Amino acid sequence: MGQQQILLLILGVCVLGITVSVGVITVQQDASYENRALLISELRHLGARAQEFYRRPIEDGGGDQSFLPLTIVPRDISVLSAIPSKVHGDFYIVRSNSCTSMQIIANGVVPGIYPRFPVRVMLTVYPDSSSISILN
Repeated sequence: MGQQQILLLILGVCVLGITVSVGVITVQQDASYENRALLISELRHLGARAQEFYRRPIEDGGGDQSFLPLTIVPRDISVLSAIPSKVHGDFYIVRSNSCTSMQIIANGVVPGIYPRFPVRVMLTVYPDSSSISILN
């Protein structure tokens, strides 16, 4: 009878260990999904600000139908937002020579799909639309 009890105890510990590890993985995935959703929301806001910049005349501090002033030289995201870094990630504009599109990258604060790298999302902004790409 003692041997059966030890086997049941070992089985119980194994089941408990598996349950705890599944719970930890689930919590980590929830954190990355939440961080990604927050980054996407902020990117959409920045994209709308970039489209406003595109439409605004140069005299008013805009691009006059071009994204080039935002992307030709490495610039801080502060052109579009007062705060370049948020609690849930860092944002920056990708250098480009295109006047009809631009890209904004967001790096999150939690591990993404590949656990060694943080959540990373890219928004490509066009004059009348935008597109989200999940990089990690």
